[in-house]
Amino acid sequence: LVPCDVHEARKATLAAAAEPAQYQAAASWLKHNTPPKSIVFNTRFDEFPFLFFYNQHNYYVSGLDPTFTYLQNPSAYTEWRNIASDKVSDMNNTDVTDFLEKRFGVNWIFVDIERNPKLYGLLTSGTLPTYEDKNTAIFKIK
Repeated sequence: LVPCDVHEARKATLAAAAEPAQYQAAASWLKHNTPPKSIVFNTRFDEFPFLFFYNQHNYYVSGLDPTFTYLQNPSAYTEWRNIASDKVSDMNNTDVTDFLEKRFGVNWIFVDIERNPKLYGLLTSGTLPTYEDKNTAIFKIK
């Protein structure tokens, strides 16, 4: 067994997690500027509770443990995971948006800029965000 300081591990996990209020403005924007039941691509399942708390108007790609996506469709999970993990250097804007639209029926892409800087850079290379604040950006697909 490896000794583990549970308190320190918990602090590190919480430090890496998103702050709930930093998504409030973006979630509110989605709620007031998108059709009901629009599908939003979010990269991390730990973003979902905060997005959903402020906006139950939309559907989100990742809301529960991503294992459910893997069990349903391993290849879709692998592609989602690459995008969510910011492994997009071999992709272009069209590759990402086409994949998300075709595979998940996504209308909107929510990006935490600090957590996904490569995805943000890739998306802004092809289009301007529909919404942006210091923490987040939202892109409309077509």
